[in-house]
Amino acid sequence: MRQNRSLNSIPRHRDRPRVGRTHEPRQQSGALNLTMEISVPALLATPCRLTNEDALKAAFATNDLRHICRAVDAVVLSGGIAKIAQNAEVDRTTIYRAFRRENGPALDTMVRVLHVLGLRLIVEIKPTLSSERPQLDMKTTARSLTAAFKSGDLDLAVEALAGTLRSQENVSELARTTILSRENLYRAFSFPRIPRFRTVLNFLNAIGLQFAIERQPIER
Repeated sequence: MRQNRSLNSIPRHRDRPRVGRTHEPRQQSGALNLTMEISVPALLATPCRLTNEDALKAAFATNDLRHICRAVDAVVLSGGIAKIAQNAEVDRTTIYRAFRRENGPALDTMVRVLHVLGLRLIVEIKPTLSSERPQLDMKTTARSLTAAFKSGDLDLAVEALAGTLRSQENVSELARTTILSRENLYRAFSFPRIPRFRTVLNFLNAIGLQFAIERQPIER
């Protein structure tokens, strides 16, 4: 039976496989060059200083892993890695390295850090989506995935992603547009694995969706 684990009860980890909940294997790669600025037109064109939330929203709007990771890394550094790591219940070294690797962090690391920053992931239809695609089905899928991420239950979010994958008519063709094979794509969303954020980003992109962020409601 699946054990329900909310955002606040997932055991801390070092962004690598452990007994029980496992992570999708990392690809060996070097660190990102963080000296480059985020090449987001909105950031360059805005005369006033943007807030951290504005910068992160602009980075997510690019749907580009490097832009997103650089933006999150910059906000984490400005807020203090030690403090954010403690509040996110993630190892400090994991946070320092995760957003600087070419293949990015695990999904739960991204979710936890955003949670500490008062933000959460949502899923939207890509603004560049062709009008030939079935908009109604895409809206339904986006709403379903968003609801799963808003629940704060990472297991539920991964299950929703797995269900979305199973609903695709041609998974083999879909896999060709992602970074994984058909078998590895299924495996990435199989409990108890935690997929990498990069894998989910590529999967959503392949089906005409993308991540965005929104502020979490204030708990009363």
